[in-house]
Amino acid sequence: MRRRFFRPPLITAGMFFLLGCCMWPWQVLLGREPAFGVIADIQYGDKQGSVSRDYRGSLSRLEQCVEVLNKQPLDFVIQLGDTIDGYATNAVASAADLDSVLSVFNRLTAPKYHVVGNHCQTAGKENLRQRLGLQSFYYTFTVPASEGWRFVVLDGNDAEYGVMSDGQLDWLRTTLAQARQTGEKVVCFCHFPLIKAAAENNHMSKPEPVLAVLDAAAPCVVAWLAGHDHAGGYAYRKGVHHITLQGLVEAPGSTSFARIGLGADRIQETGFGNEPSRELPLCTNEIPRRLSFENGRLWPDNRGVHINAHGGGILWREGVYYWYGEHKIGGKAGNEAQVGVHVYSSRDLTNWKDEGIALAVSDDPASDITKACVLERPKVLFNAKTGKYVMWFHLELKGQGYSAARSGVAVADQPTGPFTFVSSFRPDSSMARDQTLFVDDDGKAYHLYASEDNKTLHIAQLSDDYLTPGGKFIRVFEDRLMEAPAICKRDGKYYFIGSGCTGWAPNAARAAVASSIWGPWKELGNPCVGVNPANGIGPDKTFGGQSTCILPVQGKRDAFIALFDIWNPDNAIDGRYVWLPVRFTGEGFTVTWANTWDLSVFD
Repeated sequence: MRRRFFRPPLITAGMFFLLGCCMWPWQVLLGREPAFGVIADIQYGDKQGSVSRDYRGSLSRLEQCVEVLNKQPLDFVIQLGDTIDGYATNAVASAADLDSVLSVFNRLTAPKYHVVGNHCQTAGKENLRQRLGLQSFYYTFTVPASEGWRFVVLDGNDAEYGVMSDGQLDWLRTTLAQARQTGEKVVCFCHFPLIKAAAENNHMSKPEPVLAVLDAAAPCVVAWLAGHDHAGGYAYRKGVHHITLQGLVEAPGSTSFARIGLGADRIQETGFGNEPSRELPLCTNEIPRRLSFENGRLWPDNRGVHINAHGGGILWREGVYYWYGEHKIGGKAGNEAQVGVHVYSSRDLTNWKDEGIALAVSDDPASDITKACVLERPKVLFNAKTGKYVMWFHLELKGQGYSAARSGVAVADQPTGPFTFVSSFRPDSSMARDQTLFVDDDGKAYHLYASEDNKTLHIAQLSDDYLTPGGKFIRVFEDRLMEAPAICKRDGKYYFIGSGCTGWAPNAARAAVASSIWGPWKELGNPCVGVNPANGIGPDKTFGGQSTCILPVQGKRDAFIALFDIWNPDNAIDGRYVWLPVRFTGEGFTVTWANTWDLSVFD
């Protein structure tokens, strides 16, 4: 089958002179690496949407994209399909919406390319082809400034929904073989993601034949960029970076698009609005680097495995953050401790190295921490006097439900362990369930825990070695049914986040402030703002999560991150994490939802 090429932009005589005399690639002449802009799922429609899917507002967000991208040095801009939401029985209205989108998209000053999705075909395939200026819905192109790179645009619908035809697959096979022969690196664009790991909710119906073609062409294909699954995602498979762009239609109050830089040894994704940023090495054993927090998504560690540290806490020690949390397994059995406490390390808070099991459950049925006990919310402190790392956790004895209500203590010589179990007990002769630890500026440590059947929170000072209660404690938030405590200190004041008691089900977060850790504590109400678009849950249920920790960011003033867990009791290992910046406002603070953000918000 004949290859389909798009004619590159014209080169001026002056450019030919430079190229002919110097033989330099354009990116060198321009002093930069090649780069392009990409937008997914504009999905505009002149009709009512929902809280997260804002059809009408998508056009104004596209205007923001165009304004920003026009200020970027780009070799081209491409949209990944579903320019419109469309009307199944009204091609005229669909075409009118398409014209509205193109009137904005065509303001881009860089060369423009199009991918066809499923929704936009409601405007009529022939009408769509003509309005987009396409000879075919699948084609390949190069641009002079991106020497050594080939770009392949694919139609994920030409056989049926989410299925590529045999003819297109033959064409792709030939195109990639020629690219491999000439030493070109290839970026593929398609509306449909290929693998579930990069698009949890929606991907190509029959991806296997396409993946087989990519595998056979290795290593020339380095990236597959797609839309369709509006939540976005990323995965790495057999040398190919699979990037799923978040949908512009799902970004009310924000935006979502990216600049992709093409380096000699890596791809640099710079996200705008909801779209995250990533650094993706090419053809090496180097690990891809996240440059953003991506809330509610799978969070891979250095091995590419979802971080397994639920109900966790963070310790900062000698320039390294250590994340301790409950190691879960799949299914409901994961709600009990089958493995122990997992630990990860990081220097930047977004990329984490698996350091293994810090505290393992015991095979001895007589041990308090025997396998299948309940071991929750582990927190670790470093004791400067003893040089020991001290872990506390909520412990329920095997087979006793939540009636034991104990605190467990373990110690280690290194932050990654192994930790040795010391003892378990009820502090101050009281029940102790959800808990956290806090070290004040003077080195004194405190244990905060839900007590008295979760009706009242206790705050207890620890002994100098942090191994036992120190004998002094207070009762706070009496009869408030408070759990999931988290605490930080800022400018001499103590700030608190907790939750109500509704089992695994989420509820509204609660905030409080005090001038002394001993109180009096003043409740401030719910600090949360915004909606998690993945589940449609807002402040009334804390975005679907529950508080676990407030983390001070080292080296930045007034920089604190509130950590939450989205529990999944039916499949415990699939619990997700939500990390959000804390904004202080007078006496209180707010925690506002963000799909994606990075530490620059504190600058």
